[in-house]
Amino acid sequence: MYRLRNRGGWICMAALALVSCGFIDLRPIGFSMEPDESDTVLSSEYSPVSITFNTEMDRQAAEGIIRISSDLGSVEGDISWEGNMLIFTPVSPWTAGIRYALNVSGMVRSADGRELRMEKHIFFYAINKAPAPLLEWFSPDDGASVGNIIEDGENPSAQSPVVELRFSRPMDRFSTESAFTLEGAGDKNFNWSDDDTRLRIIPEQNLSPWKSYQWTLKSGAKSRDGVPIAKSVSARFITDLDRQLPRVSSVCPAIFSEGRWLPSGGSLETHLGPGQGIIIEFDKRMADSALNSIRFDPSLAGRTERISATTVVFIPTRDPQQEIFYTLVISGDAADEGGLKMGGDYRVSFLADIPYLRILSFNVDGVSDLDTAAVDTEKSGGDLNNGAALAVTVDPVGDVLRFTIRFSLEFDLEAMRNIPRTITLSPFFPATLPPAALRFVTWISPDRLRMEWEGVKPGTAAEPHFYRLVIPGGRSGIDTGGGIYLRENQFIIMEAR
Repeated sequence: MYRLRNRGGWICMAALALVSCGFIDLRPIGFSMEPDESDTVLSSEYSPVSITFNTEMDRQAAEGIIRISSDLGSVEGDISWEGNMLIFTPVSPWTAGIRYALNVSGMVRSADGRELRMEKHIFFYAINKAPAPLLEWFSPDDGASVGNIIEDGENPSAQSPVVELRFSRPMDRFSTESAFTLEGAGDKNFNWSDDDTRLRIIPEQNLSPWKSYQWTLKSGAKSRDGVPIAKSVSARFITDLDRQLPRVSSVCPAIFSEGRWLPSGGSLETHLGPGQGIIIEFDKRMADSALNSIRFDPSLAGRTERISATTVVFIPTRDPQQEIFYTLVISGDAADEGGLKMGGDYRVSFLADIPYLRILSFNVDGVSDLDTAAVDTEKSGGDLNNGAALAVTVDPVGDVLRFTIRFSLEFDLEAMRNIPRTITLSPFFPATLPPAALRFVTWISPDRLRMEWEGVKPGTAAEPHFYRLVIPGGRSGIDTGGGIYLRENQFIIMEAR
């Protein structure tokens, strides 16, 4: 018994001696992984990858053996420990449908010095294993020539610069729209259809003509399952389908009839009449900016209005001046609705067919009509009676002089109200004559004015009395209300008897 006891004690002492002398523990290091087999699908976008050891490890060495990558590149992550479990958590969320490669390679050692060479390769997914969407078709073709005009936001024409994409799977709208760029196009509208497998990208504004545009769909575009598109796609098109520059096809006088402007049937060069506008017709649909491309030399005030997509009308504020040549200039910068410019100025000169207002007759009660139709007022200095004094009879009751003036054109109502105030009758000789006063005025018709002046003193053979009637002319004188005026001041010398 004693010997046995001594023998057992010796064995215990031997075992302690072996440990104390530094012999290595031969027990293997055990571990398990999550995921532990290929094609595993992690449940969420931040699900961790882990390695659990059966003993305490040299953590620094263990942390360096884990690598995760995909076709998108290396995956960055945060390393943490929970006891003997090494945990890898991605900094950015896992992407659905992407195949990730977990590579565990290298030498690790336990805290007690045991070593283990690890070589483990596992492929896994996160969220789902849905296939990546493909861009199956797009329009326009790469390098195609297209128009640059947006015809209709809902149903653009085949020539419109509208990019259409068709996918193999229903797409996530937000990520796809965010991943699409069309350089230089400004704001865009996105039109989805066919269960989100078809997308039309429609610029809000017409694109510039004769310009190359490039679009790109980046890899951030995802399917409805959250899987990114297999690869980014890029293509370009050129807005040079329309090569015809706009030009002026016709210019003519216009009359306003039944609420609209219509061609008068005459030519601008010689038939622009009073109260008329100027119709300008282009051979293409023009941009609104073309309305600001019209000017006159010398200047002619007015406004320009659109009649149709191809036609505008210039409406003068006042009629052009008589006997002055004007030049209508349409700038070469005038552009069609697609942005193509004329390239060169259009010019046409014209002389307005607008007569001067004339006085056809001057009738003083008791005196035959003074017909001025044949009087050359330029040679006569503007005198109605060619400079000779006209003998007139004054009504002795009140010293009243009555006469009627007949004009060559009719006056509008406003002009009829204002004109009598501008006509004057004043003493001419001798200077001591008292002034005459307007007693009564009326329009017999729109072209006939009757006036009565009182205080007109009859003269005698020894002392004749002369009075001067002045009807103001020129642009600041009387006019018909439509801008037609006397060439110059008209006056007549009358001898009161």
